[in-house]
Amino acid sequence: LDDLAGVVTENLQEQTSQSVTALCGRGRGFNAALSGLRQDVSNSAARQQSADHKVEGGTLAVGYANPSIGRIAAMYAYSAQDYANRPNANGGVGGGYQSQTIGANYENTLGRKLKIVGAVGNTRLKRDSAPPGVPLEFTSTTYNGVLSYAASRRLDLTVALGRSVTPSNRAGKLYDISTTTDLLATYRF
Repeated sequence: LDDLAGVVTENLQEQTSQSVTALCGRGRGFNAALSGLRQDVSNSAARQQSADHKVEGGTLAVGYANPSIGRIAAMYAYSAQDYANRPNANGGVGGGYQSQTIGANYENTLGRKLKIVGAVGNTRLKRDSAPPGVPLEFTSTTYNGVLSYAASRRLDLTVALGRSVTPSNRAGKLYDISTTTDLLATYRF
C-alpha cells in the first residue's frame, strides 16, 4: 500500500469464516460428503475497501471405496463472491463472480511404498459485468495430484502437481491461474 499511495497506509483486514461438513458412509462401500462455507472479509483502509467481499459456497461428493481399487468420487463445487464496494465495468459499484467445478477424485495406496492422490475437474468462472469485448465467462481444466513413494525406511520421495483457477481479488481481473510442480525428498537421519 505504501508503494501505491506514496504515503504510509495502515490496513486491518478482518476475515470471518464459518463452515460445516457432513459425511455419510464408512471406509468401505458407497459414501457421500456435503460441505458449506461462508466467509466475510473487510478492510479498514479506504484504499482496500474495494477488496471487501463475501464468499458463499458448497461442495458435494459421492464416491465408492474399496481396498483393492482405492477411493473414487465424483464431485461438484460452487462458490459465489460478492464485492459490494468494487467499481464495475458498467460504471457502477458492486459485482461479483460465480465459480463451478465438476470433477473426480481418486486415492489409493499400492502396497506399502506408493500412494496416489489426485483430482481433475472442469472449472467455470462467470462474472457479473465486464468491459465491452471482454468475455463474462472463462472455462479451464483444473487438477492436483500427489504421488508419494517410500524408497526406504529413511527416504521418501514426493511429486505434487496442481493447476487451479480462482476468482481474482484484484479489480479489473477475472481470475488467477496457479500452476505448481513440487519435488520433495525427505531423508530421516
